[in-house]
Amino acid sequence: MNIIYKGLLLLIVGSTLFSCEDYLDKVPDNRTDIKEKEQIGKLLVNAYPKTSYAALCETMSDNVGDKGSDEFMSTENTEAYKYVENFTKENQNTPIFYWNYAYAAIAHANQAIKEIEELESNGASDLDSYRGEALVCRAYAHFMLVNLFAVDYDKTTATIDLGIPYVEEVETELIKEYKRNTVAEVYEKVEADLLEGLDLLDDNRYSVPKYHFTVAAAKAFASRFYLWRERDESDLSQSISYANDVLGVNPSAMIRDYNGFYTSASYSEKQAQFTKADEKPNLLLSECIDNWGYYYPYLRFSLSAPLNQKIFMFSATLKWGMTYSHIIHGGNDFPHFPKWRNHEIKDDPNSNSFVPSFMMPLFTTDELVYNRLEAFLKMGDVDAALENFNVIISQRVDDKYGAVTVSKYDINHFYTTGEQVLFPPYVLPTYETDEEIAELTESMWKFYHDLKRKDFIHEGMRWFDIRRFELEVTHETAEGEIYKLEAKDPKKALQIPEIAIANGLQPNKRN
Repeated sequence: MNIIYKGLLLLIVGSTLFSCEDYLDKVPDNRTDIKEKEQIGKLLVNAYPKTSYAALCETMSDNVGDKGSDEFMSTENTEAYKYVENFTKENQNTPIFYWNYAYAAIAHANQAIKEIEELESNGASDLDSYRGEALVCRAYAHFMLVNLFAVDYDKTTATIDLGIPYVEEVETELIKEYKRNTVAEVYEKVEADLLEGLDLLDDNRYSVPKYHFTVAAAKAFASRFYLWRERDESDLSQSISYANDVLGVNPSAMIRDYNGFYTSASYSEKQAQFTKADEKPNLLLSECIDNWGYYYPYLRFSLSAPLNQKIFMFSATLKWGMTYSHIIHGGNDFPHFPKWRNHEIKDDPNSNSFVPSFMMPLFTTDELVYNRLEAFLKMGDVDAALENFNVIISQRVDDKYGAVTVSKYDINHFYTTGEQVLFPPYVLPTYETDEEIAELTESMWKFYHDLKRKDFIHEGMRWFDIRRFELEVTHETAEGEIYKLEAKDPKKALQIPEIAIANGLQPNKRN
């Protein structure tokens, strides 16, 4: 096996995962038997990482605090909160677990591509959509790996910054050495795979489209890709364009309606609805082998009562009548929004042994509105940014007092004075001078982060904004220990797994 995810073999052969032994021991090797299109489709089911970054990334972010030593504790939750370099375990919610499953997904994608090429050489046809899905899956797994295990894309240093190995071939050697491509090289290869694959996709092939890269999901991926790369204004424009393609002419009708179903639904109904395939905002759903769906409200290092107040109540006072519809459950002890519904994967329905899992939206229309908003702010178009703020507000703010919108004045007044807007002036400021525009833009950025932080709570997305916007994070324990990440802290790039370093991959710098 290769040096990249040799650890996965150890997991499969002798796993100590949370009741996962039987399941992982039975992962089949179908690589020599696949000769049918339907079989390639089945192979591609495993070309999506079968685990989640949510628990790891959320715990490293500023969305969590210490709820005290009386709460449920796990080693991986504690080590993520304290920014431990090398985790003690290799199970769920650890860096190596995601690394292993991402490279396993890449291996499945590469195998599918190889099988497609062999079938085509023997005269098979109608395989373009399979190849398209394989390419986009390969691009996605590499993209998430480089944004976890390497520094953020910086156009001035990306050609020399170490990324991750980009694997494009099926492994035929027992031991094959790999090198880390630069961040720029990884992004170039991701772009090539993504764009080629996108042109080949055919949604009609899928029985449940939301479980696969549809055209809409791939365009959402493209929107994220160009926003996060941001080499120039052209990248920002492309991010907006791909988002527009998916959102259409009425984006308010495309995003999650917290003012509607979620205001009256029961806890279990919300929990089920959030990750349903027929929930319009969900563009791509993935089954994740992970216990995050069980424990996210109860872990010691999770959303605490003070952070719940800060995240969900602060900007709710921006304007009179503006009450957010996010209803947080669990009181002060276990505050959370019911996003995840637990699933148990069993080989035998009567067995007590199971694999914990949950469905996670990898791409949503909500993210696309935030992508547009961010891109417009970076391009200096505050009017277009304001339109997107109000798209979000239209489905997030309780409208029992009538439709609520925000103006430039509302945002700037609140974030410069800290005071709620009660009676805005009859004639609103026009914000024409450079100084006025700079102040307004800064206020809009604060509002952007406050809104997005609410919407993606528990999903780990805040971590990527912490990296991209060079935000500082301070974690404090009940015992008074302080763990801090600086703006440009090298620890924001997770360390390459020890097994890969031992076999030749260069580790990330730590000074």
